Amino acid sequence: MIMTRFTGLVVKTMGVTVNEPVGITLTYDADDNPLAVQMLIDVPNEGEVAWYFARDLLIRGINSPTPVGQGDVKLRYEKGTLLMCLRNHTGHADINLPHDVVAGFLELTLNELPASGEECPVEMIDEAIAEIFERAEE
Repeated sequence: MIMTRFTGLVVKTMGVTVNEPVGITLTYDADDNPLAVQMLIDVPNEGEVAWYFARDLLIRGINSPTPVGQGDVKLRYEKGTLLMCLRNHTGHADINLPHDVVAGFLELTLNELPASGEECPVEMIDEAIAEIFERAEE
């Protein structure tokens, strides 16, 4: 498992400029989920908020000057930082991440498991589908 902790800067949330530092932890576990990266954001007075996104998004977005990603997580390189835009049903936040730290984290993940080496066994897909159906029945 690869884990990197650093400080990011929430530059905007809910349309309001805030410039609030936050603790961030990126985690990658090639054995558990070779496709995903977990990001924990230590939100002051609220605790940790977890976001999951494809490692491929980091690969495509780490140096892209135009936004990369669809849906809840988008990335773009901007003046030595990686701007991450997070959206969900309750709102959004724009967070500046230190580019060199995230690039170093990404390099470690690629050393552990090269890009396109992420195999998704049929058993894993079957387990995910079964879990979705179980949750739908609850």
